[in-house]
Amino acid sequence: MTRATTGRIAAVAAAMALGLVACGSDDGGSGGGGELTYEDSPLMPYFTAGDSEEFDQEAMSAQYEEESARVEQLTAECMAGQGFEYTPQDFSGQISFGPEMDEDFDPIENARQNGYGFNAPQDPEQDEWVDANADYVESMSESERDAYYEALYGPSVEMDAEAEMETEWDWSTAGCSGEAQHQVYEVESDQAGTNDVYSDPRWEELMTAMSTTYEDVQNHPDMVALNEEWASCMADAGHSGFASSQEAQESIMDAQNAFWEENADDPEYMGPSEAETAELREREIELATADYTCQDETDYNDRQLRAQFAVEQEFVDENKAELEAFAEALAAAGQ
Repeated sequence: MTRATTGRIAAVAAAMALGLVACGSDDGGSGGGGELTYEDSPLMPYFTAGDSEEFDQEAMSAQYEEESARVEQLTAECMAGQGFEYTPQDFSGQISFGPEMDEDFDPIENARQNGYGFNAPQDPEQDEWVDANADYVESMSESERDAYYEALYGPSVEMDAEAEMETEWDWSTAGCSGEAQHQVYEVESDQAGTNDVYSDPRWEELMTAMSTTYEDVQNHPDMVALNEEWASCMADAGHSGFASSQEAQESIMDAQNAFWEENADDPEYMGPSEAETAELREREIELATADYTCQDETDYNDRQLRAQFAVEQEFVDENKAELEAFAEALAAAGQ
């Protein structure tokens, strides 16, 4: 995997974080020149500086598998140094970016089959993952098991429900697993230079300001009007109460989380039953089908991108010098 390919992934992720979607409508796009996509984003050129290759899903999956194998190897070596056996896990075939959406992809038909994809049936060609260390851990006493997991993942942290959650991951406190991930993804990776640019405090204010533009998009008059049209369509389809497609999707995730929250005090709880999962899946498919149908009827994707790009252009105009300096830093790191 080259720097250029992975750099493009970072750029696309940045665009997606701002609320972009990578598919358009059929009404012509900007200036009547075709469908709008994330590649039309005014911000995109600043995050693809130095890139020369298109995203290759197969190559990216292969890279992830190679890196995962290296992480597992280093983890095993570290655990041996701590006095424990650790069999490297085999993640081959387990890493997927989901189906590639070609020109024949139909979101509505996909929703009829898979909903939003949260409860889609497991691919029969994908092997079920088996913990290679399960039997070894099971043979330990409780104290040995605690020591094993502390060596592997670092000391457990007492959760304070009222305290603000710490979101920044610190590899140095995450045991052998954290040490191995740091070595592979932050030291050995050919993306180390690019990662350093993104983590450079110099750009923190720029990144923070850019991320808040998503709120500006949601409050843009065109976006407000679009969501109202979409909500009206959903109400006509029997799904009232949602202000946006995101809310509809979140309702399914909330329902899934509720299974675990309602059984949080049961140490033997293993998840929802087949009947509960089937019922939620049926609900998800019905909701997602209505959602994507209403998106199609309101030309949602294209109009959302138009509002997004208008806000982005304002951001570019106000921060052009900083964005150009950031792009130069990315290009230099990718050489």
